[in-house]
Amino acid sequence: IYDNILYFTEHNYLKYTRFDTGETAVLCHDPLCKHDTDDCIAYLPDGFFYHLVVDEAVSKSGVVLYVSYSYFKNTTDFEQIHGIARIDFAEGKREMFADGLDCSAINQVSIVGDKFYFIATGTDDYYYKIFSLDKNGRNLTQLTETAEINYLLCAIEDGYFYYSDDFG
Repeated sequence: IYDNILYFTEHNYLKYTRFDTGETAVLCHDPLCKHDTDDCIAYLPDGFFYHLVVDEAVSKSGVVLYVSYSYFKNTTDFEQIHGIARIDFAEGKREMFADGLDCSAINQVSIVGDKFYFIATGTDDYYYKIFSLDKNGRNLTQLTETAEINYLLCAIEDGYFYYSDDFG
């Protein structure tokens, strides 16, 4: 939720609902767009979309969103690609800037300063971990022990992050 608007993914589209009017629409500023090709910033390729977050620090002149995703690169060997996409509504651009991360099921993305924090599983072990990633898509760092439990990122304040797990 940002500026009285709820942003969300539905099927393969980024959408929004305005709380003041109740209007729901595809997040695309081109009235002639059919929202069915990669040229549309609201169109997301087939795959799984886990979490959407607004970058409030840079959204003063136009909404900038990040969405974590997972999709099949091809259906022959079912190689999956995992990452975070940046959608800049003001400039009409979408880029897969953190493509091919060594994680799967990237979710609960938070932005603090110039870093992303998110919970994911490793592609080889499928155990839960909390990671940080610079906003430039570099320096992926595992912040917690690998565990068979689910983490929940609660808050990030004063240089510390607070989380809970299945045990409390």
